[in-house]
Amino acid sequence: VTVGGGGAVGLYARSDKLSGTDTATVTTGDSGLVTVTGANAIGIEVVNRGSGTGSVKVDTATNGGTNGTALVVSGDQAIGILAATADPTLSSFHGSGDVTVTTGAGNITVTGGTTTSVPAVGIAALTDGGNISITTGTGAINVSGSGNNTVGIYANTGRENLASDGSGTVTIETHGTITTSAGNGIEAYSHDGNLNIDTYAAID
Repeated sequence: VTVGGGGAVGLYARSDKLSGTDTATVTTGDSGLVTVTGANAIGIEVVNRGSGTGSVKVDTATNGGTNGTALVVSGDQAIGILAATADPTLSSFHGSGDVTVTTGAGNITVTGGTTTSVPAVGIAALTDGGNISITTGTGAINVSGSGNNTVGIYANTGRENLASDGSGTVTIETHGTITTSAGNGIEAYSHDGNLNIDTYAAID
């Protein structure tokens, strides 16, 4: 899959259901490649905009296998994978559904542009009080961009820039290296929930 242009998304799934398990999902096959270029480019975007409890899921690890799809995303405010049941300001949608992201051996390479107000991110997961689970395979996450705004993995259940007091748990397990040019490898936030982070490869 190769796409370009402002706001381009390689693979996109959206649900407006108020409840349900995996209401929006993207599952990719073995050893594929998704390339996206342009401002606000996103490799894979999966959202539930119903502002309820519906959950979302991304699986690029051959549906639980060891291989996986590679992502190459470039442009201002580029994101490799975005999975969300709430937006950062809660102005558009503010669901509490769980978010699950699983990746395999495919690398995630994100190159941001010149804009520094919004970071370039490898994997971003957002919910207003639900649980977040991110498990990466052996594929590397490489994020580069201007200034200090590069983040390998960003998970937020309701704190920092997310206008919420969410109490969801964040669980992150990484098996591939994470490299950022001038930012954080992993950022995880919860107002009143547990943060569980296990890393089995280098973060630089």
